[in-house]
Amino acid sequence: MPHRSAYAGVSWTAPDAYGVQWTCGICDGAEECAPGDEPPSPPVCHSCARLCLLDALSALGVSL
Repeated sequence: MPHRSAYAGVSWTAPDAYGVQWTCGICDGAEECAPGDEPPSPPVCHSCARLCLLDALSALGVSL
């Protein structure tokens, strides 16, 4: 049974022995959570979240 999130009407599949499968809202990449966990909200994968953070820090003039 699909579940619905409050973010942009994104749906994901029901949890099973393999976890919850969801799709990143930025890169459309397929991701999976551990069994019993819920997908992040908003659904953004770790790679896209890191790139967004680096872009924001760069725009603020922070050098890493």
